[in-house]
Amino acid sequence: DVDNVDGEHNAIHQKERISLAFDAIKSCNQLSSTELDNRAKKRQQSIDAREIMSPVINYHVGQIVQHKLNKWRGVVVGWNVEDDNRIEEANQNRLTSLTTKQYPLKSEVCKDERVLGDSLTKEKKDSKVKYTLLLDKNDATIMHTSKYVSLELQDDLIAVEDPFLRRIHSHSNLISKYFDRFDVKGYFVPNKILSYVYPSDRFSGSVEASNEDPIAFSGKSIRKHELDDTCLRVADGVHEIGSKLLPIISIAEQQQKKNDISNKGNESYMSLINALASDIQSILKDGNCPKKLRTISSTTTSSLVKLYNFHLKIGSLLWTHKIHGENKQRIEFSLGEVVKHKIYGYRGVVVAWDPTPFTDVSNWDGLRDVENANEKPFYHIRPDVNDCIRTFGGPRNFRYVCQENLERWESCRNYGEVEFETELDSAQWRWDPDSGKYLPSEEIKFMYAEELGDGEEIMVSCIEGLREVLAGCLLGVRENPDNGLFSMDDLFLLLKTAESLGGHS
Repeated sequence: DVDNVDGEHNAIHQKERISLAFDAIKSCNQLSSTELDNRAKKRQQSIDAREIMSPVINYHVGQIVQHKLNKWRGVVVGWNVEDDNRIEEANQNRLTSLTTKQYPLKSEVCKDERVLGDSLTKEKKDSKVKYTLLLDKNDATIMHTSKYVSLELQDDLIAVEDPFLRRIHSHSNLISKYFDRFDVKGYFVPNKILSYVYPSDRFSGSVEASNEDPIAFSGKSIRKHELDDTCLRVADGVHEIGSKLLPIISIAEQQQKKNDISNKGNESYMSLINALASDIQSILKDGNCPKKLRTISSTTTSSLVKLYNFHLKIGSLLWTHKIHGENKQRIEFSLGEVVKHKIYGYRGVVVAWDPTPFTDVSNWDGLRDVENANEKPFYHIRPDVNDCIRTFGGPRNFRYVCQENLERWESCRNYGEVEFETELDSAQWRWDPDSGKYLPSEEIKFMYAEELGDGEEIMVSCIEGLREVLAGCLLGVRENPDNGLFSMDDLFLLLKTAESLGGHS
């Protein structure tokens, strides 16, 4: 068959060209030989896996999946196949790359169709597919997890079918390191490196993306006047939502005056209220711009992002305040307090704490004498740089320490401030020589249920009121097209013309 021969010849020719291209890059020292060899190896392994075990590997890089039990969502940035018989060996010799495949496919030892079939059947039975995922930062906040990246078994995941939930938002803009953009059909487009390593995955650049399950507007042409009308509706809707939030701030301010808590001892309450009011004014500012600017997609998107981030901030404030308030009685050291490590002797400042550690600490060297360390409170410590140099031989910017290994450093008033490798944010922390502590901002104090005086009850009521208004408005947008603000169709049309909301954030 001439067509088949030509096709095989083209495939071989393309493979040779890729090989030559990478050889050229090697010679230019743009990448290390080892790194290139590893990528080439992983590429061939992923191709072999797709050819031999395609029915077993359910998900593709760029696809949005959800954890069955914990319900958080994430985007696939890599996968591998592990043999049950080699898992223990793999755990003893962990590789540095989460996406490095650890299972040796047996295609090269298959002598005929019968052997291949038997091998495939055994691999399906004995193999486990694992996926490297970037977690949605909002889901991670709601689930109270500090993980940004997770390695999960395929059996614990399901595909996200709802198109409204297929766009996720990563910590520290990690998504832009792996993907070029978000496609409105509901997936992230892998960048060139990811497409090279996983060329047979559905959304990689060398494979035409599937057209199944296209979301709204995926095949519809958009006229300028239609986009202008949509931008205007969304901008006006965002402004309307912001206008509904301001009265809640005003009520809180009136309650403050009524209760006479605006004295120096209760400045913390007003400081946080003013910060929230400033956020709302920023949202309203975009809506007050001339009509011509409100019909520009980027301007509308900016105001929408501000509203969205404000919504996240309100939810995070209430959630963290509740969680830390419930565990406050177990906490021995307060925010900003100078402490000393009992074993290693370095000093540091408490900048945050967790009721229990966010990771398994059972095998940590410094916790051998601590019983049930995974049930103890842990502190985020900014250590003194000079102490770290003496103790560890070099500076450290952060330490994560069990409460059992800390004690108060009583000499802090005599010695003054701690010297850090990188200074604390001056907007969030300030040194108080009288108390010998670093005083946190009022927002941080609220999150960790520190005392806010008589204004705390009013503060909680204010933030809960803001959340209720936001939730009502956003629920109306999703479920009622005639809500008087804007519709989900408006949002998807806006997203179609603005593939990135601030670098995929």
